[in-house]
Amino acid sequence: MAVADEKYNWLSNQVYWVDKLKQNKDYSLKEGKTYPYNSKDESLGQFRVLKVADNKSNGMQAMAVAPVVNGVVDYDNITIAYAGTNFSDPNDRRTDLENVIQGREGLTADFRSIENIDSQVDTALEFAADIQKEYPQATLSTTGHSLGGYLALLVAVKKQVGFNSL
Repeated sequence: MAVADEKYNWLSNQVYWVDKLKQNKDYSLKEGKTYPYNSKDESLGQFRVLKVADNKSNGMQAMAVAPVVNGVVDYDNITIAYAGTNFSDPNDRRTDLENVIQGREGLTADFRSIENIDSQVDTALEFAADIQKEYPQATLSTTGHSLGGYLALLVAVKKQVGFNSL
């Protein structure tokens, strides 16, 4: 596995820590802070968290990060990582059923409702658009596992950016 692949893998794991309700995490990721890709192997380097999203209405979590090279943040190369399915979150289970399996566009407010709310797909695309607007010079790539991989792939296709789901 190449070093770049390892970094995508670590980001795909660490994005779960954006969820404020998640337990058993090493730390909470905060905007503007720098973290190692792997705290047990710091030779992989570090990344700076540029922006996080933790949408309580639909359960989407994401973070945009930039690598730190020789102590300098590389704002020209940004990765957006999307969190995968948290089975204890009914919003994630509903997204898996309605968006991934059934291919629906929206997301019902709950199983007893016909009202739609913004889906994780909608907020994932909005998050990517915000990053593109804030960092127009940047080359973007996306990553994620499980539901996060689905969101990352969908964003990569719609926004015409890179994708890696390792």
